[in-house]
Amino acid sequence: YDSINFSLLKEKYNKFLNSEKSLQFLFHYQWDQLHDYCKESGIKIIGDMPIYVNYESVDVWSNPNLFKLNKHYKMEFQSGAPPCELYVNGQIWGNPLYKWENHKCSDFNWWKSRFKKLFSLVDFVRIDHFIGFCKFYQIPINKFNSIEGEWIKSPGMELFNSISGKFDLSRIIVEDLGSLTPNVIELREKFNFPGMKILQTDLFNHDIKPDSYSKQSIVYTGTHDNQTIIGWFNSLETEGHLNREYVLKQLKTSKDLLHWAFIEKAYQANSKWAIIPIQDILGLDNSARFNTPGTESELNWVWRLEKGLINQKVKQELKLLAISSGRHI
Repeated sequence: YDSINFSLLKEKYNKFLNSEKSLQFLFHYQWDQLHDYCKESGIKIIGDMPIYVNYESVDVWSNPNLFKLNKHYKMEFQSGAPPCELYVNGQIWGNPLYKWENHKCSDFNWWKSRFKKLFSLVDFVRIDHFIGFCKFYQIPINKFNSIEGEWIKSPGMELFNSISGKFDLSRIIVEDLGSLTPNVIELREKFNFPGMKILQTDLFNHDIKPDSYSKQSIVYTGTHDNQTIIGWFNSLETEGHLNREYVLKQLKTSKDLLHWAFIEKAYQANSKWAIIPIQDILGLDNSARFNTPGTESELNWVWRLEKGLINQKVKQELKLLAISSGRHI
């Protein structure tokens, strides 16, 4: 960085930079119009804050001291998750990790700027991988699986204490899925952040009852990382404890109405909010699945809602369920 001539770079890439500035301007102009329309219509927008940023991002380029980089500004470690039942070799995400001691020295100014920007664009912020604010998994950059990684403590309590006077923390919700250790629960409850509950994994778990969920939570039938409800049902065995016949019998429904039975259970849960993916509202199978975690595929993040699928019948069914469950406005 010390040897880079930024004036020459700006001159060389001036056309490209101006093009990017124009795109950013147009995006913000159009987004502001959309956000204003939503406000007038009583619609709230939830924005996502990924815990990590990309190595090629402007954040790393502009703030290399905030990330675990070597003297040549290359990554020393990368993000990921340890081995588990689903991923025997763990997961490699490939993001640079934070040099948290430098964030603390600046009183988390980079994080404050990040929150400020996102709060200007949306009404609520969903913090991704909330567990990472208590501990993060560090994997050497030269490893192709996460077996040799290690857990390291994160200063989440200090971070949220620092931003608590700057922002309305009631506008934050957290993705607290995974191994909920006591310190993760303590951090979430200290700031009264609503956590996430997933019916697809909880509904037939005899140790978990949706009607006993904490009020300070958000229930989903499934998330963007799950199979759709119909896709999940189709993946079940025809025999064994959790089989298709058992599921339909327990929910007292048919396959054609299974997604509505799940939505009804979500609406009846004790959680403050209920969020239903549009794929589950429409009863679509895994051909409409949004994302499969830990995979690089042309099928991830490409599904789009076609015009006309949300018809009057769908709207009326949602309305009736909202009224019967007391979730109507």
